[in-house]
Amino acid sequence: LLLLSQPGQTALALAAHHSVADGWSFMVMLRELLHLYDALVAGQRPALSAAPSYVHFMRAEKMANEADVAQRLAAIPARRFDPASALPVVLQAAPYQGQRLKQGLAYPNLSTQLRNVVAELRTTRFVMLNALFVLTLEKFIGHSLLPVAVPNAGRDFENSEGLVGQCVSLMPLCFNSAASASLPEFVAKVHQAILAQRDAPALPSRCFHGEQAPLPLLATFNVEPSVPLAEMRQWQASLSMLPVNAVEFPLMINVVEMADELSIELDYQARYFTGQTASALLEQYLAAIAILAEQGVSAVNQQFYSPVAVEA
Repeated sequence: LLLLSQPGQTALALAAHHSVADGWSFMVMLRELLHLYDALVAGQRPALSAAPSYVHFMRAEKMANEADVAQRLAAIPARRFDPASALPVVLQAAPYQGQRLKQGLAYPNLSTQLRNVVAELRTTRFVMLNALFVLTLEKFIGHSLLPVAVPNAGRDFENSEGLVGQCVSLMPLCFNSAASASLPEFVAKVHQAILAQRDAPALPSRCFHGEQAPLPLLATFNVEPSVPLAEMRQWQASLSMLPVNAVEFPLMINVVEMADELSIELDYQARYFTGQTASALLEQYLAAIAILAEQGVSAVNQQFYSPVAVEA
């Protein structure tokens, strides 16, 4: 739907049923649409590169060798996390029923401050934000070795850019943050764990789903790069999803990087989280990011690496 609100201002609204498009598909379409428009406005011939294939990752899961899968799962330093025993069950029926919370963190120079912290930690934005989420989650839940998966689909983890599917080609990460002496040490462990897994074949989704799954996940964590949402000059674009009514894992968090802003969506299963508890978790995560950006690594060390260790 093309809306001409007033001279010089135009809004294009796109909507699609989830049966024909998802977050992966919409990001491909949005990037290509904006690229085509900018090229045509500049009088240039558009040149589109091939997008990463969703089908490729689905086929890789189906072709996974069972012995290799078992060996990789056995190497993950985690007990089998059972959400039903580790979390209070607040809603028995409809285990996948869920809701979405969305909040933002924005102020001048936020991007610059986060880049400075990333340079100090010698890592990427993705790894830094992921490590901070794991620390926040461990403190909030009261356990370590929590299985939190990150998507590997189409992502270059060296610079945290690239197309990402929220639940495609998941890599499970399990850490005992209390075994690290500081935030830099913990971030380095997360960084190395991701790089060690990124070229391995995708683990089948059955590893993470269902009562018999060998490694049920507590959460998935994803960061979408700012391009093209924040670097479009005269454009203002947003990818707005309809309210969710089904959530795949107990927690699913998606961070969208904008210009001096982070937009954070937290999906939660109503079986384990009320709106109040999920909101409290999101607020603590936002507060941790703000402390890291404004006060630096030492302030986060004081927050998470106190003499009171997280329960192992």
